[in-house]
Amino acid sequence: MADQPKPQHHEMWSAISQGDLGLKAGFWSGEESDSLAFKPIVGWVSVVGRDVPSSPEVPPKNGFYPVVLADHMYPTGAPMLPKYCGVFLKSMSESEAKTAALAWLKPKAGAEPQPNVTGIGHA
Repeated sequence: MADQPKPQHHEMWSAISQGDLGLKAGFWSGEESDSLAFKPIVGWVSVVGRDVPSSPEVPPKNGFYPVVLADHMYPTGAPMLPKYCGVFLKSMSESEAKTAALAWLKPKAGAEPQPNVTGIGHA
């Protein structure tokens, strides 16, 4: 019996669309004693990904992600940076953002677990 080819994951990324949509990106460990840091959003990208080969019945996964300037001043998808916890209204304080992030970070019954992306995209 011939070996089946191992599926590969393919992604297509859009160009960066400028604008922050009135939002800022938050970075926090989830520990109450740690501070939540914000980075301004410089743009957005949409990503379409799927495993190849895959059945036509399996739709691709779509995402819309904020782009921030990483510590080395290079545009990077915010979810690819360590401790990313979501986007927040520009008017939200740190304490309001922590409350919102705790609600988002709680595992939800039946939800697909989020991948650990710490360190992805770093050279």
